[in-house]
Amino acid sequence: MRIHSVAMSGFGPYRDRVEVDFDAFADDGIFLLTGRTGAGKSSVLDALTYGLFGSVPRYDGKADEAIRSRYLAPGEPTEVTVELTVADSRYRIWRSPRFSRPKLKGEGFTTTPARIELSRLGPAGFEVFETKIGNADTHVQELLGLDAHQFLQVVLLAQGQFQEFLLARSDTRRKLLRRLFGTQRFDTYAASVQERAKLAKSQLEQVLTTISAKAGTLAQQAGTDAPEVPEATAWAAQVVADQQHTVAEATQRAEADRTRLAEVEHTFQQARTTAERQQRRREARSRLTALVEQRPTIEAHRTSVAAARRAALAQQAVSQHRRATQALAEAEQGQRSAHADLAQRLSDHPVDLDSLRASGDDLAERIGALARAVELERRLPDLHHRAAEAAQTLAQFGEEVEHRRAERDLAARRIDEIRLELDATADLGALHATATAELARLRERQAHAAEADRLDQQLSAATRERLALDEAANQAETARLALRRRQLDGYSAVLAAQLTLGEPCTVCGALEHPRPARPHDDHVEEADVEAAEQAEGRARDAAALAAATVERLRTAFAAAADQAGGTGPELTAAVDTARQALDGLGEGLSRRAALEQEATSLRSTLERLDREHVGSAQERERLAAGATAAGTSLADAETVVTEARGAADSVEAVRADLRADLAVVRAAADATERLEEGRAAVASTQTALDGALASGGFAAPEDVDAAVVPAAEVERLEALVAQHDASSAAAEATLAEPELADLPDEPVDVEAPRAARDEAQRAATESGEERATQQGRLDAFRALAAEITQAGAASATQLARYETVAGLDHALRGYGANQLRMPLETFALVAELEDILGAANVRLASMTAGRYELQYSDDAASTGTSGLEIVVLDAHTGDTRSPSSLSGGEKFQASLALALGLAEVVTARAGGLRLDTLFIDEGFGSLDPETLEITMETLDALREGGRTIGLISHVEAMKEQIPAQVRVERSADGSSTIRSSA
Repeated sequence: MRIHSVAMSGFGPYRDRVEVDFDAFADDGIFLLTGRTGAGKSSVLDALTYGLFGSVPRYDGKADEAIRSRYLAPGEPTEVTVELTVADSRYRIWRSPRFSRPKLKGEGFTTTPARIELSRLGPAGFEVFETKIGNADTHVQELLGLDAHQFLQVVLLAQGQFQEFLLARSDTRRKLLRRLFGTQRFDTYAASVQERAKLAKSQLEQVLTTISAKAGTLAQQAGTDAPEVPEATAWAAQVVADQQHTVAEATQRAEADRTRLAEVEHTFQQARTTAERQQRRREARSRLTALVEQRPTIEAHRTSVAAARRAALAQQAVSQHRRATQALAEAEQGQRSAHADLAQRLSDHPVDLDSLRASGDDLAERIGALARAVELERRLPDLHHRAAEAAQTLAQFGEEVEHRRAERDLAARRIDEIRLELDATADLGALHATATAELARLRERQAHAAEADRLDQQLSAATRERLALDEAANQAETARLALRRRQLDGYSAVLAAQLTLGEPCTVCGALEHPRPARPHDDHVEEADVEAAEQAEGRARDAAALAAATVERLRTAFAAAADQAGGTGPELTAAVDTARQALDGLGEGLSRRAALEQEATSLRSTLERLDREHVGSAQERERLAAGATAAGTSLADAETVVTEARGAADSVEAVRADLRADLAVVRAAADATERLEEGRAAVASTQTALDGALASGGFAAPEDVDAAVVPAAEVERLEALVAQHDASSAAAEATLAEPELADLPDEPVDVEAPRAARDEAQRAATESGEERATQQGRLDAFRALAAEITQAGAASATQLARYETVAGLDHALRGYGANQLRMPLETFALVAELEDILGAANVRLASMTAGRYELQYSDDAASTGTSGLEIVVLDAHTGDTRSPSSLSGGEKFQASLALALGLAEVVTARAGGLRLDTLFIDEGFGSLDPETLEITMETLDALREGGRTIGLISHVEAMKEQIPAQVRVERSADGSSTIRSSA
């Protein structure tokens, strides 16, 4: 993978578009990215990371507003373009983060979403083939074979971060290696095997528990003791066999009792049937004798019922004739009264029915003809009122038209005045939006300036503390070396104390010892040296921690100062000025909004008045036509009413008089018609009465009244007769049945056969219940025995499975056959770590002239901890020590070598991807000139094969050694720009 260039605009301190062409340094191999602290050197690497992965490391992976340049105007985008080659294809990645811009219409802001274009170089130039962010990110990661975190560890060694791997605790180093090499799968696999082992053990225990529980249940039901689990299957089979024999004996007894019961049941049923037939015969004979004695009375009832039925038929004809005669008398009286009223109302009146009907129809027609005149007479006041009101409305409408014309002229003049004032303030919205955004940017810079001041104070204090701790660590090292020299000087006295006269010296072999060394008073023990080494280690750890704190504060201060772009007082004054300007623009916007609202209201009024004016002429014509129509309707109504009223007071009085005449005529006609109908009814009922008397054998209606019997009594007598007839027939039918013909006269004994039957039934029930009970026990025993047998077979399978899975689980977790006592994932990580250290030591040996070597320590693994410790072997002393005990320059060299070794191993794991571009950010300031020279020689060796190395530093010595440079410079307005010298 080779990175050709990165271009950016509106990114961090870079307002205008800048580009860094890495291909321009291909011949040099190494170039320096330099500039003042806070100028924006690290922002170049931020842009590179953002272009590739859409994230920025020092902003915790966030982008969007965090990376936008504060020098951009609202609406201007932030853009980053990266060109690179992977394998044989060249790609271009263009990104723009999400940002807020002023709305095109109206006030306020809208959000422009993040965008990306992934292009591939073809014959016709770069062609875009992906614009969806998620798909493009996936494609980039697949191309590189690295995710963002791996990229920061192997390609872009960010400021202060590549020392993290060297000084990290074992558990922190484990997390980093897990992310880089994806070894979580080993831990996941070991955890899954452990869960499978737990499950297999649980299943085995469950099966054994099932066997024990089922055997206990079977033993309790069989009344015996349960055996051990291994013997449970055979024991259960024997219990079932014993119960089968018991069931066979109970079945034999039950069958014998059932045969005896069938025999005595037959004898009992025969005796009971004969006794029942004898009882039926006795009861039928008794009922028939009683019914014969009741026959004279029943015959008298039968005669009475027949006479009552004839009288009931004649009684109906008598009643109808009497009602018709009474109705005729009433009709004659009504006819005389109606004709008297008619003669009193009308002197000349008709008498016969047809004339009366014709006269009534004539009067009804005259009354109907007066209906319209009555209605018009009732509406005359309303018609007068409507005519007067229409004339008045027509006059008022003319006045309203003139008033609306004057109102429209006034509104039109006011709209013209408002339009002139709005035109004069048209740019206030854009000015206010710009001022709002500017005030927000100034306040953000003010906050960064305050943070920069605070961090500057902390950095000064931390720097002083670091110098003091470095001095203390150097003093501790000096003290330890002095003790070691004194200890070595005192070894001669120790050897001299072991010399014996005549025995050879263990050093020179001489037999004579003329001047043996004597111990001094300041002799140094090994415990003293160990204490000094521990004191030195503590001092180095404290110095390393202080150095890390200084680097962290320096990075934070540079970022805050870069984002502030000015001093606190300057920004405070600028904020006050911007706020005052914004307040003035806000007042102008409020006045403008009020004018716009007034203009909108006036335009609505003007539109309404115009619509009303268009319809005024039509409305005037409509009102005039209405007034004319109202006058015409009034005149027509008055003519009709006058003609209908005549000499009467009103048309209603004329109609009332005619209605009275119609009433007496219709009453006379109705009375005459009822009289004729009454005479016809009397004649008809007389004929029916004569026929009914003759049919029933009655001489006169009074004979019929005497023969009538109440209906309830007739029904009662009929029921008695019918009941007697039915009972007599039933008794005679029963005595005629064949099964009652040959019965003995002596009653049959039933109780003796019943007692024998009950005793046999009791015995059969007891033996049957016993057989069922034993069969139920046998079924239960068989079911339990089957479950025990099945569980026993399953237990053997589960035991074999558990032993296999448990053995694998113990080995993967560092127990059992695992002689290294190391979990699976740790084993994999140790292998990766050893490869990393091997690659790192090649670089470190070159940089330290072979003095230092990084080694893996398995001390932690033997105690059951993470087991990923790194120690430094010092060839000068032959001892190993913690990496934190190295000096600042030595620590940088070791960290750099380890980072390069890590990069080689990670890229090898990524499919052998070749890295033709590498960046290292800062850290060279801790090296003395000689060490810097050696380190630069090591980095220079990395250029082989056409690789390009980018170093980010402000160290003057590096500026002198590296002619190819990219210089970041501040402009007058605080933004940054880039100049290259290849």
